[in-house]
Amino acid sequence: MNSQIAALIFLVALAIRLVYVAAIFDGGNSLRVHESALYEQAAAGIVETGRLSVLSADGTPRPFVDRGPGYPGWLALFRLLAGESPLYPVLAQVVLDAVACLLVAWLASFFNPRLAVIAGGLAAINLNMVVHAAQISSASLLLALMLGAMVYAWRYYRRPTLPFAAIAGLCFAAAWLTDPIVAPLFVILIAVLAVSAWYRGLDVAGAAAHVGTVVAAAMIFVGPIMFENYRVFGHAQLSAEFGPRLFYRTAPATLEFGVGLPRVEAVALLRERLKAHRASRETPPPSGNPFAVSAELGQVATAVILDTGVAAVAKAWATGAAVNLVAPTILATRPLQTTHRPRFFATPGVNPVHKIWNFFVASGSLAILIVTATVFTVLCRVMAAAALLQVPGRLPVVPTVLLSTVSAYALVASGPVVGLGERLLLEPLLAILLAAAALWIADHWWQPIGVPAAGGTGQSRATPGRAGVRRPS
Repeated sequence: MNSQIAALIFLVALAIRLVYVAAIFDGGNSLRVHESALYEQAAAGIVETGRLSVLSADGTPRPFVDRGPGYPGWLALFRLLAGESPLYPVLAQVVLDAVACLLVAWLASFFNPRLAVIAGGLAAINLNMVVHAAQISSASLLLALMLGAMVYAWRYYRRPTLPFAAIAGLCFAAAWLTDPIVAPLFVILIAVLAVSAWYRGLDVAGAAAHVGTVVAAAMIFVGPIMFENYRVFGHAQLSAEFGPRLFYRTAPATLEFGVGLPRVEAVALLRERLKAHRASRETPPPSGNPFAVSAELGQVATAVILDTGVAAVAKAWATGAAVNLVAPTILATRPLQTTHRPRFFATPGVNPVHKIWNFFVASGSLAILIVTATVFTVLCRVMAAAALLQVPGRLPVVPTVLLSTVSAYALVASGPVVGLGERLLLEPLLAILLAAAALWIADHWWQPIGVPAAGGTGQSRATPGRAGVRRPS
């Protein structure tokens, strides 16, 4: 991919995102979502105190552990430079998301250089990326950082140098700070770098130095915060969000999709179990320790999830993954978010099919738009799946492992929780697979009759019918 094509992808992506922001902007609230206030309060606390904290009503600071510290730090930077308006960090996210489109193209080129332009173009017009870049939300920043980590991990595989390893480690460490849910993927990154060093014949000392640098770079970012949380609360974690997420989102969705229990009843059941759990304890967890409260919520939620049985959990996770994959991104756009319409999360239903049907019926005249967008999304997923089936044994190992692991982990981590933000880390893989399908169609269906494909064999050019990908030299 030459510099002119890269510049074109960047400019198209940037223009689309700027047009979307201009179209929806109607004051600061038009760029905010339900979690924005939490991040902005933490950013204000950082600016006021110089520490990761939130100011209470009386001005007393308390440590901020509700989410990862990376995104509040991002917002605090813009508060210091340009003031409190959410427009400035959103405009920076728009630029960063346009860069992310280039990273998608770069990642696609590792599979096949011919995929780069198509995948980059698909990322540029990807509505899910466009929408989340225009929100005070950590999702867009997380995507760009994870893409940077994957690109430089592959570059390290091709040529194991300390700068490539360090950049991959720093990108991942920043992503870890942005959303601690990606922490388990750090083990995968270390394994990929270690195997790459061994495969390329790097000596043991050099490989150890490179891997050690990555670990050290990550610990420089996350280590001090973990140590401070351990010192104050007795828990060496970045945030206390895991338990509440399990209790308020994952467990109710598991009961709803797994055993058909309506969400309202599922939440009531969880509250009763929590009340019984606390009554059975001799000493309640200290209310001033958010990590202890998180651990208690996580314990109760995990017990409820396990009580549903393996089959019900598998059904709930599969249903959540399916809904997240085919949900039309148009539902997340600002116009539809502010329109008076039913929300899928709150729509009743005895099973997933019944819930989806009730959602479409309750949507009224919007149902036509939603159904059309859903059909288009399903068609794209079918094409991506067809491309995926064509590639066994023909993909370069390292980018395949990285991209598929991140995508699979995103599906597993989101579980039965439905939301288009849960799908954002899958968008690079979906764009690359859709690009492979488009290349397959171009080479196999649009080949003029009687004209042999490249190579004079009568077969398709570069055999993208087998995924539109080939092992790079």
